[in-house]
Amino acid sequence: MKNSQQLISSFLFAAIFTFGALAQSDEGRVKIDKIEAAEVKNPDYNLRVSDTRRGGDGPAKEWLELRCDYVTEAEWSDSITLEYHVLFESSSTKNTKKKDNLFKGVVTYSDVMKGEHTSTMHVHPHVFYRYGKVKAFSVTVKRGGKPIAHEGEPSSAKYEWWNKFLPESGKLLKRNETPFRWHEYNAYELIVEPAK
Repeated sequence: MKNSQQLISSFLFAAIFTFGALAQSDEGRVKIDKIEAAEVKNPDYNLRVSDTRRGGDGPAKEWLELRCDYVTEAEWSDSITLEYHVLFESSSTKNTKKKDNLFKGVVTYSDVMKGEHTSTMHVHPHVFYRYGKVKAFSVTVKRGGKPIAHEGEPSSAKYEWWNKFLPESGKLLKRNETPFRWHEYNAYELIVEPAK
């Protein structure tokens, strides 16, 4: 009788331990390895079109690319959302608004495998040319609407510093809204519309 009680206790302990481990692995942690902001040129695709008119020959030729390298520990994540904030300095000579300007962009990825990943968002050359120098930016990773990882530049910037500004939407573009959408397509996760 005593042996059977010990056996049942051992079984229950093992079941509880296994369930706890599974629950933890289902959630999985996300670690941001690196974030950076860099000027990038248009990808050069060779395409023949019948219309020979050309555009984009002005001074604004470079995009701003915001990049986040991150690692997921869960075997699979149904979806992961990255929320980007970038603040442009008001001192830019081309910035006719003469105030700090905050842009916000959100991208959601589906069916994210365990491992290393890269996410990017972009600012159009004309917008980048107009607003100029990046003062600060950050990336927050969310699952189910809850923040699970965050990184910012400069690193001294406090979390949620962006709440002091009124963000403009639509100026931070997802990769699939830019000419970069086809560049190394398989190296990036599937972008989906977030669940309502």
